[in-house]
Amino acid sequence: MDVQFSPVQSIATSGARAVEPFRIDGGLYLAIAQMAIDVPGQAPGINAGSSRTTMPILRWREGQLVPHLELPVSGGEDAEAFRIGDRLFLATASLRTGEGPYDLNTQSVIYEWRDNRFEPFQHVPTFAAKQWRHFEIDGRHVLALAQGVVMPGVAATHPAKSTIFTWDGGKFVELQTVTSGWGYNWRHIPIAGRHLLAYSDHATPSLLLEWTGRTFREFQALEGKSGRAVCFFTHVGEHWLAVANLLEDSILLRWTSQRFETHQILCGPGAREFLWLEQGGG
Repeated sequence: MDVQFSPVQSIATSGARAVEPFRIDGGLYLAIAQMAIDVPGQAPGINAGSSRTTMPILRWREGQLVPHLELPVSGGEDAEAFRIGDRLFLATASLRTGEGPYDLNTQSVIYEWRDNRFEPFQHVPTFAAKQWRHFEIDGRHVLALAQGVVMPGVAATHPAKSTIFTWDGGKFVELQTVTSGWGYNWRHIPIAGRHLLAYSDHATPSLLLEWTGRTFREFQALEGKSGRAVCFFTHVGEHWLAVANLLEDSILLRWTSQRFETHQILCGPGAREFLWLEQGGG
């Protein structure tokens, strides 16, 4: 079948970095992380603009997404919606504050849905935060934060390493940090009775971590440098991992019962993310 997508709606955004769909009482919502807005008189640039942004929350009504509310998320990079029991949370990642000079030491806020609105639940001191990722292992709720940057003249006053948090029943508490420098992304990979966690980093080797029952240990280094994201998928009974690297080749790896082995070079530099789509066996 030849499947084609057609535009449904255009949404005005500024410096948009990520979107996150979620549902509340059956209704569809969409959060949009925005990193910056233009400053009059300042030359536009990928790292320019004012960090005084908001995170629009839109709601699907009568065939389109309409504005519902806005959250004060400065320098927004990401949003992750998840539930713990009947409670809904939205973790937001803030890269920076300011209009130039910028401060990468800021607070990333985890919101909770209460009384028909999102209320701040927990403030997390972060340094150049890029992504939150929530997943569960044997009933334990895990929330992983990718963050950090390695640049001349940029100093961290907040914790700078990418960090894994767990839910203690009342809040998220630090479980451990990982070897990191310029974190970008996470992916939870349940495979062969194990729980692996892929971590992508721009400045240090990207890693696969393995859950030991109490913490994560380093399991395997991923090939290439300047990691941005990984995509895990299963096809015809085999497990695969696509590793997106920005400055080097991106790589496809195949699971061989004990580890992932290189199978194919996918492309040259420039990759930021992969998405696996399967339809009709293709």
